[in-house]
Amino acid sequence: MTLVVIAIVIISLASSIPSKPTLASRNVIASPTTAHHTFWLLGSIMGWNQTRSGPLVTVTDGDLVTIMYNSVDSAPHTWFIDVNGNNMPDSGEIASTTITTSAAPFVNFTFTLTVGTNIPSTGDFTYRCSYHPAMMFGTLRVQAAVVMPDFKPALSSSTLTVAQGASGSVVVTLTSLNGFSGTVSLTYALSPLGPHVTFNPATVSVSSSGPTASTLSVSAASSGAYSTPVSQGSYTVTVTGTSGSLVHSATLALTVGSSSGVGVLPSAAIIGGGIAAAIAVVAGTVYVLRRRPRTNT
Repeated sequence: MTLVVIAIVIISLASSIPSKPTLASRNVIASPTTAHHTFWLLGSIMGWNQTRSGPLVTVTDGDLVTIMYNSVDSAPHTWFIDVNGNNMPDSGEIASTTITTSAAPFVNFTFTLTVGTNIPSTGDFTYRCSYHPAMMFGTLRVQAAVVMPDFKPALSSSTLTVAQGASGSVVVTLTSLNGFSGTVSLTYALSPLGPHVTFNPATVSVSSSGPTASTLSVSAASSGAYSTPVSQGSYTVTVTGTSGSLVHSATLALTVGSSSGVGVLPSAAIIGGGIAAAIAVVAGTVYVLRRRPRTNT
């Protein structure tokens, strides 16, 4: 009779909790593409979610995990991962110190699970209530993170300086990660506008056999006889590599400085030299004329 009354009380308390899809399945309902997983656990001395062994909690290394737990029997409950199996939370173990004795609100315990930091390895571990460790427990399954093929762009230099009227270049190296193989398209964004930027080639085939390179060239020359010269100053070139849904960028700090040894200054030097030579010729002619003997008439 006593057991029947206890069962009725627990069922009544559980029915007063707001309905959650996860309570019905006793497991997480989450998109497989997300890295934040939420688990809802009903705390009872009969077991988490009123089961002898609580629901399986499956997470992946690096996931953000939220454990929502309460007390449907008014007894004190907490939640922790018992890594060493001694039925009590120890230093370094993932544990919530918040004690709940009511059905609502749920306690929100959120943490990032990282293998090698707060969990020793992948595999199965036991989670418990520190007040009733022998009766309230379940399995926490830690899976290895899925390694996805990817690529990484890198510049031979993060800075480039060119003079007005001149050009320069850096090398864009594309490296395969985790066995990536595919075509990467290179584009750029320039701020502010001014210099002319090109890639050779603009589309690169990347494989796991080794890095592949493209040359990024920057020209600060005027485009025509009547065009406005490229202004001196600082520019930012954002280099972006795209392959399907994979997008990665690298930034080049570009400086356009004054011309030196070429362009405007050499022209001025030539003009100045020509004027000096002309003056010398005139002076020499005058001198010769004055030295000539005069003819008597």
